[in-house]
Amino acid sequence: MAMITDRDLAIVEPSIFIDAGSQATLLYGASNGAIATNTRFTSVGSDFAGKGIDLGHIITVDTPSQVLEVTGPQSTDTVLVSRLRVDSTDPAITLDNATGLTFSIYTFERAIDRAESWVLGALGIGDTGSPDDLDETAITNPQDVGRLIALRTIARVLASASALDPTSDSLTQRAAVYAARAEEATHQTVVRIDLDGDGLPEATRRIDVLALVRD
Repeated sequence: MAMITDRDLAIVEPSIFIDAGSQATLLYGASNGAIATNTRFTSVGSDFAGKGIDLGHIITVDTPSQVLEVTGPQSTDTVLVSRLRVDSTDPAITLDNATGLTFSIYTFERAIDRAESWVLGALGIGDTGSPDDLDETAITNPQDVGRLIALRTIARVLASASALDPTSDSLTQRAAVYAARAEEATHQTVVRIDLDGDGLPEATRRIDVLALVRD
């Protein structure tokens, strides 16, 4: 299971769901979205459950332009939503009720998976061929690692979108900014590792530290 979701990307850079959709997978879209009781997003005739729309996905609304986080399913054609919250445990931030909304639901799951595989591999976590392989559950500060994964994902997404639209100064500039932020986070993130399964860290690892062993 991925350490982060689309919501984690949106918290850092919500505009990628609007400006970099070419790099995402479109899960669903329609023009009959409606917001009712301030937290329910409905699209009659849609099958959100069948499309796998659930907690952590992002809905972008064209007019008025909005980026909403899905806080959970409710029925086949209805999900619960909120404006972007600082923390996923915060109460939902209510919306204005509306009808006739054109919306899209994109996911950057593939880009997230690539970034996570790189980060975990660089930390020596995952399928290394060792009998005592660790996985991401051994990380006791997953929020820090998740932020690094998010920054690397956003940097790559913006770079790819910029390459497809080289006339966009905004994409080019943001790609450079996030590349620098991702590089800085790569050097600064200290990862705490639980080696024996007791829930407490016994070791730390950093991506930019290479251990040399004499043969």
